[in-house]
Amino acid sequence: MKVRNVVALAGIVFIVSQIGFSQNNEEQQSAKLPVKPDAWGMQFRIGPNLSLGSFNGMMVSLKKHISETSALRIGIGVEFYDRDMTEDLMDYRADSLIAKRWYDNTNNSTFITVVSQYVWMFPSGNSVDFFIACGPTIGYEVYDNDDKAREETIPNTETSIDYSTEYTSWLYGMTNSIGVEWFASKDLSLHAEYEASLVYTTVERKTEVLNTINNPDSKSFQKLHQHAWRLENNLVKFGLTVYF
Repeated sequence: MKVRNVVALAGIVFIVSQIGFSQNNEEQQSAKLPVKPDAWGMQFRIGPNLSLGSFNGMMVSLKKHISETSALRIGIGVEFYDRDMTEDLMDYRADSLIAKRWYDNTNNSTFITVVSQYVWMFPSGNSVDFFIACGPTIGYEVYDNDDKAREETIPNTETSIDYSTEYTSWLYGMTNSIGVEWFASKDLSLHAEYEASLVYTTVERKTEVLNTINNPDSKSFQKLHQHAWRLENNLVKFGLTVYF
């Protein structure tokens, strides 16, 4: 671990420990967790320079305590991209032929991921608990890209190419975590965890190319199917949970 990360983590521990000291001593000595069994929590990832970001790369990451020793976690991630681009160009060539070029590109993609876990917690009696989490992951991605290029010269020559790609991918898997959580107060905790995932992915990609030179058409198609298993071992993550 880099020195900067160690200093950052030490700073976080010091700050939240001041909050924790204000809790009732009797509560801290109890073997029960300081949060209510039905408490909700919002989770954030602690990054470099004490920055807070999305936990597990999710847009929203929530935790719901269902008892004193168990909880549910769910993360939902959504990414969306949409772009339209048009370019016009005119050339005056050495052979005195005037060339006009048009280029259009449409690119859009959507990626949705849902990660859910059941959490088993083992309170130690000193505001620190060890936990194990396991649950399913599902992801869906769709991608469309269209490229259209035209070139026209004088007197009467026209060339063009249309290139389109459709990409669809599904991801299924299990995400497993092991870590520790320190409750600085009933409203705030810090946690560190290690995560490993086993995922199965399916990919389908369709490509179509249309060439036109003075009107004749030339088409080509390509279709790809791909299936793969992947084991992912992620680095240790530090997080912060705010309970309400």
